Amino acid sequence: MRTKQRSNGQTTARQRGRGRSRKALSISSSARLRIVAPAEKIRLLEAEAAALRRQLQTQLSSDVHPVPYIELRTSGLITAANSSAIRLFGRDPHDVVNKPLHQFVAASDRVALARHVRQCALGVSVEGYVQTEVNIRTRHNWVPARLITAVASATGSNILHTAIIDMSDCHASQQGLALEDKNFQHLLESIEGIVWEAEYPLKLLYVSAQVERVLGYPAEIWMATARFWEDHIHVEDRERVLKERDAAFRRIGSHVIEYRFHTAHNGVAWLQYSVWVTRTSQGHTRIQGLLINITALKHAELDLRRLNGQLSRQSEEHKRHLEQTIQSVETFCYGIAHELRAPVRALNGFGDIVLQELGSLASETATHHLKRITAAATRMDRLIEDLLAYGRLHHADLLILPVRVSHAIGRVLEALASEVEARNAVVRVQPTSERVYAHPMLLSQALENLIANALKFVQSGKTPEVAVSTWRADGNRIRIVIRDNGVGIDPAWQHKIFGVFQRAHSADEFPGTGIGLAMVKRIVDLLNGEVGVTSVPGKGSSFWLELPVAPPIDL
Repeated sequence: MRTKQRSNGQTTARQRGRGRSRKALSISSSARLRIVAPAEKIRLLEAEAAALRRQLQTQLSSDVHPVPYIELRTSGLITAANSSAIRLFGRDPHDVVNKPLHQFVAASDRVALARHVRQCALGVSVEGYVQTEVNIRTRHNWVPARLITAVASATGSNILHTAIIDMSDCHASQQGLALEDKNFQHLLESIEGIVWEAEYPLKLLYVSAQVERVLGYPAEIWMATARFWEDHIHVEDRERVLKERDAAFRRIGSHVIEYRFHTAHNGVAWLQYSVWVTRTSQGHTRIQGLLINITALKHAELDLRRLNGQLSRQSEEHKRHLEQTIQSVETFCYGIAHELRAPVRALNGFGDIVLQELGSLASETATHHLKRITAAATRMDRLIEDLLAYGRLHHADLLILPVRVSHAIGRVLEALASEVEARNAVVRVQPTSERVYAHPMLLSQALENLIANALKFVQSGKTPEVAVSTWRADGNRIRIVIRDNGVGIDPAWQHKIFGVFQRAHSADEFPGTGIGLAMVKRIVDLLNGEVGVTSVPGKGSSFWLELPVAPPIDL
């Protein structure tokens, strides 16, 4: 009896400890304990534990409590059930109470139920409770449930107080997680790479099955063999890769390493080793990675480098050949020009001599023909000279400098002073302090051609009027405009006149070679600029060119 009483006292003391942790079940009598004899103290503790159990049982058995609750005899007979249990079984109370529980349990689970009841009766439990999962038959279907029963030795009676927890949602969640895990595994297997996970320094936790298809080694070998990965790195890359790997593992974040790896088929594969290093809540270093076979890419890269080298060598060879060809052509052209200009100049000179010697003896018709011959020779000589100048522009080495626009315009007007005076022209220049990036001589040549044309292409008997203005077209460009009151240009010709030998007017109306505007276009292109024209026939033209703005530096 003393042994049993001491055992009961220890049990009730444990129940008292659990009861005190539940504030809702605390009772006032525990506050009134006083120092008494050991036997009296044990009796009071047992009474307190019994009161706590009765309070818990009262709450569970309440019809408003949401948890299904039943009371069982050790024989498995149901002696009481709350309304939640009745709803779970889907039957009337009289079809549940005083019925054996096993008739509501699936046949495959009845052995587990019998073991559950026996453990409860014998007091074999974990912290005073026995838990078993079974399938409960309701009116229309089967419900997975968990039986949680206080053991008989803890309650001090033959009644087993049992809560029934519906596990349907839990099982559905588990099935959903299992399906998600299966789908995730299928996803990993569909990736054209090897997914792996490890803990620092390199304890492999997972290697995807793709490793056997990509490298020929089963995943089991990787998991079971120490230093398997390190030992199969190409010997020429091993030291570098291990150093880069160790450095990457010490830093949080993502890292990429490329190296060669020996495959199971005595081959060598190029791999891209991408890792993500994180820290777990326990402070462990977790490493997740992806190995991708980039052998084909590396071979293509090597082929591309080889082809680029060949192309570079061929390009240099073609460049030398082209330079030699251009030099030969230029030499040929200069020779041809020299040979052409000599007879042309002779023709012009002899024509003048004949006119001077014949004087008044020559008829009017002969004099007219001789003048046409000398004029044609002069025009041919100028044409040859202009063509040579235009050809030199295509191979000019330019020194681009900041140039003050007003200085370039001033030099041009000085060069054209005699023509301005001869034509009694009016030239107005808007003062400007703008500067552009240009070659000083070429900029002056382009402006001279445009201003000379503005003086030339004017109706007979009309005073030429030329206006030169400058402004910023945008933040980085300067526009120089030469506006005249000349004959204008037909819209059909405005996009053609910057080509070689393109003339909007005949040589009989306005003498020229048809190369001047082509030279302007070429010069502006060399200076990284633009040129254009707006014109109305009979009302004049506005030629403009735009060049990059330069900082305020005087030259």
